[in-house]
Amino acid sequence: VRVEPEIPVLKEKFATKRIALFYDASGSAEKRDRKRENAFLKAWLKSLGNVTVDLVAFRNDADKAVTFEVKNGDAGGLLSAIEELPIDGGTSLGAVDVSLTPEADTVVLMSDGLTNFGPAEPKLSREGGLRVFAIHAAQFMDSSSLTRMVSASGGRVLNLMVMKDSDAVAALRGAAFQFLGAKVLSGKAEEMVPSVPEAVTRGFTLVGRSHGKTEIELSFGYNGQASVTRRVTLNPDDALEADRGDFVRRAWAQKKIAELML
Repeated sequence: VRVEPEIPVLKEKFATKRIALFYDASGSAEKRDRKRENAFLKAWLKSLGNVTVDLVAFRNDADKAVTFEVKNGDAGGLLSAIEELPIDGGTSLGAVDVSLTPEADTVVLMSDGLTNFGPAEPKLSREGGLRVFAIHAAQFMDSSSLTRMVSASGGRVLNLMVMKDSDAVAALRGAAFQFLGAKVLSGKAEEMVPSVPEAVTRGFTLVGRSHGKTEIELSFGYNGQASVTRRVTLNPDDALEADRGDFVRRAWAQKKIAELML
């Protein structure tokens, strides 16, 4: 199924008030362009003006959160603290836990996504929802893991090696329009992909296996709230002949593999 849902324009940008910055200070951080990352943080925080930042450095364990008040866009204290962090040790992404920063409305994971010590799964969700972004300036990273970590929240992975500061700042100020889920209203459909929220910029494709005439409702929206729905009917009488429809099986397999990769 391919649809092009109407994407409503958000009238208001997200107002960031408190940021949880989980900073990967393990040995692999030496391979990231930390100056590039700091330059971006400086530009972003300047655009926000006044904001609170809880800095949590982590390696195999997480340090205690240190709070900085950014006034009139001046993030000098925070940036100095980041520059002075000891860079060493192994990486456990399992050390990242949003319960360490309970008041934050936006979470930034600054890491290459590579983990080599202890638990590998960060705790990035909580009741009420939370915006989560992964940001890095790394030549080598685990992009699949980073994408999986942020996708459920509607966040994005921002690669500063290929993005300008202005584009990255704009991504953080807005919210991603997402496919939220598919509901079978009648008939039978299974193994539908994607099965998790996915950003939608224009056209959207859902693949799966249907049996007989089937009606499906697709939900789309911002921040986990459905604002657009589309109903589609799959009728076996309209199906392509086997020799012309072989690409459908390949499309399903490719999207299934891509989701399993996450």
